[in-house]
Amino acid sequence: MNEVVKVPVAAGGTAHAIVPQSFDEAYRIANMLATTGMVPKDFKDKPADCCAAIMYGMELGMPPLSAVQSIAVINGRPSLWGDGIPALLWSRGFKIRETIEGEGNQRKATCTVVRPDGEEITRTFSVQDAMTAGLWGKQGPWKQYPDRMLQMRARGFAARDGAADILRGLAIAEEVRDIELSRDEYREVKSAPSVPDIPDIPDIPDVEPEPPASVDAVLTELGDKLERATSIKEIRDIEKEYGPALMNMDDEHRDQAVEMIEAAKASLRAEAAE
Repeated sequence: MNEVVKVPVAAGGTAHAIVPQSFDEAYRIANMLATTGMVPKDFKDKPADCCAAIMYGMELGMPPLSAVQSIAVINGRPSLWGDGIPALLWSRGFKIRETIEGEGNQRKATCTVVRPDGEEITRTFSVQDAMTAGLWGKQGPWKQYPDRMLQMRARGFAARDGAADILRGLAIAEEVRDIELSRDEYREVKSAPSVPDIPDIPDIPDVEPEPPASVDAVLTELGDKLERATSIKEIRDIEKEYGPALMNMDDEHRDQAVEMIEAAKASLRAEAAE
């Protein structure tokens, strides 16, 4: 069984975030959150996606509840909402300065990221940039909150260029959402006069995907590795390695895998106690 860390909180004390110590704990938290109304609709009744967001957030130092509120899965890629960027960077000693200048079609958003060592990285995004990208006047946030979207784009560019070591390749949700275009939409944007020289999209050949490994094969392979493990650290590394595979299993096989992992830990602890 998993060890549960109890954190007593006295009246007037400070409650600390619950941080899972294993895949099983992360999945149990995700399974609980996915059934509540406190998660974004993309995570509602999707514990696997919720768990992936929690695990990705842990790599960035974000507790589970913050992760599911700040990370979105768009086109299968984890992305951080623009509002989550300041919280993440401020927690690492960065500073952010933002302004919007100009009137009408001359408006321009500017964002400066100041690294802890004082280096400044400034990026801008203007109405003209949005027109060139085919975004200006697009239905949705670009039509309803244009200044806000200019701000988010400038922030995304500055953060990715100035804090790549913190974001670690994490995409900016507002940016990824804007490039979700079908082939027909892409060609329509290509034909617009404001978007020059966009190359044709080559036809994508039909490729037969490789069949995934069977669940039984994965469990057999997992069992073999657990038998060869000689330390708790090795088992935790194996647990992390097989985390994505466990998320794609049905409940019965996932429980079986978790029991195998916990049994291997218990066996090593028993040997150490003798």
